[in-house]
Amino acid sequence: MLLYKQFPVSIDQEKCSKCRICLSICDCFSYDKEKKIVSVNDISCKGCGVCVASCPSSAIYHIQDESFFYLSEKIEVNEFECEKCLYEFIEKENSVIFCERRFDIGIAIEKLYEGKKIEVRKCIFSDKISDSEKFKKFSKIIHLFGVKND
Repeated sequence: MLLYKQFPVSIDQEKCSKCRICLSICDCFSYDKEKKIVSVNDISCKGCGVCVASCPSSAIYHIQDESFFYLSEKIEVNEFECEKCLYEFIEKENSVIFCERRFDIGIAIEKLYEGKKIEVRKCIFSDKISDSEKFKKFSKIIHLFGVKND
């Protein structure tokens, strides 16, 4: 089983040239005119890395730990409040389980195309199935194209 984790970004204020290119690329960034600093909302950051690649002063970097993904047969984790949880989804042999807060329709369609069943749960470490609006829209989209999510 593969367990994917998001890595939000941070800004090294000493390296930052205040060019504000990151603000034009991503809504997660803001500029404080009084303090003259650029900041990032690490909760809404998806960790895609476009800002990291675009920063001319290399001031933006991913906050990483040693757990990019885990290969495991069994995960012993308790369900918890996931406001700051960084886990995106778990990919199993025949299915992909998303957290309802981090459900990505693009990845879900890609995985469905690969023949995997898509599940959205309240927390990826729980058995509680989600009925989120995003998943309902995803279900309607695939139904329109005659695709089944078995």
